[in-house]
Amino acid sequence: MAQRTRELQQARDEALAASQSKTRFLATMSHEIRTPLNAVIGMSDLLLASPMDGPHREMIQTIHESGDYLLNLVNDILDISQIETGRLALNPRTFDLHSLLDDVLNLFQHQASIRQLDLQLSVSPDVPRWLIGDDLKLRQILFNLLGNACEYTNQGEIRLVVEANRTSAEAVGLLLCVSDTGIGIADAALPFIFEEFVGHANPEQTSQSAGLGLAICSRLCQLMGGAITVESSLGRGSCFSVRLPFAVASKSQKKPAQPWPAQAFVPGLRILVADDNRVNQRVLELMLARLNLSVQLVGDGDATLESVRREPFDLVVMDVEMPRLDGISATRQLRREGYSELYIIALTAYSFSPHRQECEAAGMNDFLSKPLRFADLCAALDRFQAWRRDGAP
Repeated sequence: MAQRTRELQQARDEALAASQSKTRFLATMSHEIRTPLNAVIGMSDLLLASPMDGPHREMIQTIHESGDYLLNLVNDILDISQIETGRLALNPRTFDLHSLLDDVLNLFQHQASIRQLDLQLSVSPDVPRWLIGDDLKLRQILFNLLGNACEYTNQGEIRLVVEANRTSAEAVGLLLCVSDTGIGIADAALPFIFEEFVGHANPEQTSQSAGLGLAICSRLCQLMGGAITVESSLGRGSCFSVRLPFAVASKSQKKPAQPWPAQAFVPGLRILVADDNRVNQRVLELMLARLNLSVQLVGDGDATLESVRREPFDLVVMDVEMPRLDGISATRQLRREGYSELYIIALTAYSFSPHRQECEAAGMNDFLSKPLRFADLCAALDRFQAWRRDGAP
């Protein structure tokens, strides 16, 4: 019996070590892939906002969409790993459901228009606007479902229908249905559609899908206390139904929408960008230049400390992984030296929740992931403005 116990313990330790090794490998590969993707997506994002003729715009749009596809694939692989190791946790907060639905649909308007698809949103009048829950995971579920619908629908329409089942004054069950008039799914594939690496298409179709999106949707729905089902027939389209519970935000919890206005930023803001990658520096410099904001660039944590000690800055965008002195260590040092009024935004190619918590513990005010999108940078600057208005320490 003792020998058997030791063997089981050894097997358990080996399995745990292998799982941890895989997680470290995936985190490292994610970091390495996200760094060049920062340039691909960031620069194409800036180009799409510039005037250009039709053929050039189409080429840049293709580059941008391909970068998005690669990023989504990296995110899917990381999510599966985090779910398997129990590291993926819910982060509930108050959010505007109606704005979220509009934002998600807008992401697919261009793709739908190219395919001449009718993309529709229908929200029942009894669906609450303000909810409490993990809006990022809800967004990810809808992104995967709508992405599949666009990929596998060549003509007709795609519809997102949202209904509510009010279970109490404080709780609601949402039903979100994504339907399409696409190729459909063969009966033989339906029982396995939410398994990893199965993919969406039937055997007669070619697909770029890695077969992870639907598996992640299923896992996320379970994590959130809900479920996902599918109805489909070959050649007649599909309908994915997601049921999720949410708390309803009270009046005191509701947050007024504050869209970011480009003209709200004063050109005199003093911004320091700390990043050891020259391409990443240039991406940030060009993005901030679009906002009429100038920056000073440094390449490591030591240079960051020297610059802040030498002249006052309002804001530092701090890469976490830098040589000599990393961003987290540099932030800790600045806080020890009393720079409490300096707003520091972490910029990292890692996306694990523990990494974000480490940044917060070091004293960083906000967190941005690479590849950095212009809209995300604008949102972070908006949060900085609100922080200053509310009377920063």
